[in-house]
Amino acid sequence: MPRTTSITIGEQLDDFVSKLIDSGRYSSTSEVIRSALRLLEQQESKTEALKKAIYAGEQSGESSLTLREIAAKKEARTECINSLILQQKISQASLSTH
Repeated sequence: MPRTTSITIGEQLDDFVSKLIDSGRYSSTSEVIRSALRLLEQQESKTEALKKAIYAGEQSGESSLTLREIAAKKEARTECINSLILQQKISQASLSTH
């Protein structure tokens, strides 16, 4: 259930919020604050995931691979993923034209 909360922001942030509303990008201060909080929530989630990944990496011990080998594996994986994404887009475009 939504609740009303009072916050105090400095003049600089108040001006920024006003500019966003005046530009038409947002319709209200509440909308700006909700958007900012969603971004903060995403950032916190990514930070937590990164901390967990770092911990898991530290616990896994040393790799037998060199940095070049690791980079090559990552590059190959990225190319594979990009290829799959492209194939999916082509397939979706083909379906939408029929």
